[in-house]
Amino acid sequence: MARPPTDTPLTKVPDEVWQTARERERVIRTLVQQPVLYGARSEAMVAAANELGITLQYLYRLVKAYAADPRTRSLLPKIPGPQAGLRRLHPRVETIIEEEIQTRYMDLLKPKKSLLMKGIYARCAAEGLGKPARETVEARLAVISKREQTKRRHGPKKAREDFNPIRGSLEAERALEIVQIDHTPTDVMGVEPDTLEVIGRPFITLAVDIRTRMYCGFYLTFDPPSVSSVAACVAHAVMDKSDWLSTRGLPAKWPVAGLCEVIHVDNGKEFHSKAFTRACEDYGIEVRYRPPGTPHMGGHVERRIGHLMQELHLLPGTTFSNIKERGIYDPAGNACLTIAE
Repeated sequence: MARPPTDTPLTKVPDEVWQTARERERVIRTLVQQPVLYGARSEAMVAAANELGITLQYLYRLVKAYAADPRTRSLLPKIPGPQAGLRRLHPRVETIIEEEIQTRYMDLLKPKKSLLMKGIYARCAAEGLGKPARETVEARLAVISKREQTKRRHGPKKAREDFNPIRGSLEAERALEIVQIDHTPTDVMGVEPDTLEVIGRPFITLAVDIRTRMYCGFYLTFDPPSVSSVAACVAHAVMDKSDWLSTRGLPAKWPVAGLCEVIHVDNGKEFHSKAFTRACEDYGIEVRYRPPGTPHMGGHVERRIGHLMQELHLLPGTTFSNIKERGIYDPAGNACLTIAE
C-alpha cells in the first residue's frame, strides 16, 4: 500500500478516497487546533479513532502528518500499490548486482560504472536473465554510504580526510609566536652551474609565520630533506636578511628576523632528531608536532607552498603540477636555472 504523493493533482484523486480524507480532516482538525487537556487527551484520541474506524496508532500518525501539513491532502488514505523501496527484480539479478558491486566496483582500482554495468549485463545474459536498468544499479549503489564507497575505492585515509569532522586549529596572537616548517620538491628543473646538465627538481624547506602568513626563511637543495636542510632553513629565518638580499642585488624589503617561540612541524624523522630538538631547546624554542591524522593542522605552510609553486610555474624548466597541465612542454629541455639563480 502506498499513499498518493502530496503533489498529485487533486482532480486525479478518486472521489471515494477524497471523501475519506475530508472526513478525517474534520475530526483531526479539532484535535490539532483545539487540543484538550493532557489528562483527557487519551480519551479524545480513542474516541476519534473509533469515529474514523482506524487504529489508535494510525490516528497518531495522521495527526502528526496534519500538524506538519494542515491540508486535507495530507490525510489521504493509502491506496494499493508497491511500497516505496520495494525491489521487484528477479532474486538472481539482485544477487548478481550485489556481487558485481562488492567484488568489482568497490575496489582500489576504481573501475568506472560503465565497466560495472558491462559485468552485470554479461552475467545476466549468460544466465538468460533480463538486464537491469542503469538507474536500478545506481539505486543499489546509493544504499551504500559515500564514506564506505570512498574507503573501499580510495582507501581508509581518504575516507577519514573527507568524512571525519575537522577538530582543532592552529592560531597565533602575535608575529613569531608560531612558525611552521615543511619540505616539498619544487615544480622546476635545476641545472649544474658549469655544465648546465639537468640535475632534477630541488627540494625547498620553507618556514612560514602563522600570524602574518609571511615567509620567514627557506633553504633550497638537491639533497632530500634532512636535519641539515631544516637547520639551514631555521638559520635563514632567524637572520637579518638585509645583507643576504643586497648580495643578490635584491631590494632590502624582507622585515622578518629573530627567534620564534614555537616551531610547528609534522612527524618526519628529521624533526625528531636530537640535533634539531636540542638546538631549538638551547635557544628556548619549543618544538611542537602535528597530531597524527590531522593534515589540516599543516595548512598554513602548505598553502604558502602552493602559492610559491604557482610562481615557479612561470619559470623555464617548470614541471607544472601534473602531466595534464604540462602538456607538450619539455621541462628538461627548457631547464636553465641553477640553485643560486
